[in-house]
Amino acid sequence: MFSLVRAAVGGRLRSALTGGAPIDPATLDFLRACGIAVFEGYGMTESAGVISLNHPGAVRYGTVGRPVEGCEVKIAYDGEVLARGPMVFPGYHANEPGTADALDADGWLHTGDLGELDADGYLLITGRKKDLIITSAGKNLTPSHWELAIERSPVVSHAVMVGDRRPYPVALITVDGQAASGRSAAEVRALVQEAVEEANAEVSRPARIRAFAVLPEDFTVERGELTPTLKVRRKAVLERYATEIEELYGQQARQTQQT
Repeated sequence: MFSLVRAAVGGRLRSALTGGAPIDPATLDFLRACGIAVFEGYGMTESAGVISLNHPGAVRYGTVGRPVEGCEVKIAYDGEVLARGPMVFPGYHANEPGTADALDADGWLHTGDLGELDADGYLLITGRKKDLIITSAGKNLTPSHWELAIERSPVVSHAVMVGDRRPYPVALITVDGQAASGRSAAEVRALVQEAVEEANAEVSRPARIRAFAVLPEDFTVERGELTPTLKVRRKAVLERYATEIEELYGQQARQTQQT
C-alpha cells in the first residue's frame, strides 16, 4: 500500500510543505509511514507568506512550527495570534480603515486567528477569531476542535457547530454520499450519532453538542455554503438553515421539560 501511495505522487516525493487547513494527525502519521514527511506552516498574504514553519531541523507535529527568523509572534489577551517583522506588509492600498484594523500602532499584524505558543515556542492554531462561539453562560468555544474531530468519520462530510449566545452547542451535519450509499436514513443517523459521541469525548464538557441535525444535502460552492477552496462559509450555512437550528433548540428544550 505504501509503495502505491508513493507511486501516486511521482515516486520521488520525500517531503512537502502545507499551509492550509489543519491536517488530521492520523493523515500525517500515514504519510510518514509512506516515507513522505509533511511539514505544516502558517502565514497569510499580509505577512508575505510565512510566519512560522516546521522543518527537518525543528518539527513538532500538531503545530505550525516556530516563527521564522526575524518574525515575532505573541498571543493577545483574547487569544488572537499577532505577528511583527520585516515580512509584515505596511498596509492595504488606499484603504486606511482596513489597515488600521489589521496593524496596530506598534506594528503588530492582527491575523484574525486564535492560537497558543507552547513552552518551546511552537505555534498551535486553534481556530478563527470570527468563528469563536461564546455561549449565554460565557463559555468560549472554538468550533474547529469539535468539527475536525467528527469530520474524521468517513460518513461525515461537513459539520458546523452552532451555539453563539445560546445555552449550549448543537450541530448541523452533512453526510458523505458514497459512505451513505445503500444505507437507510436510520442507519446513517446511527453512524452519525456514533461519530458525534466520539467527537464529544475529545472536547471539554461545555463544547460537547447536545443535539444535531443531519441535513438532506451536502454544502456546495454554487449555493455559497463553501468557498472555492471548499472551506465552509459559516455565516451562509447559519442563515440558510436557521429553521433547522431553531428546531434543534426547541426539541432539546421540550426534552428537558419532559424530564
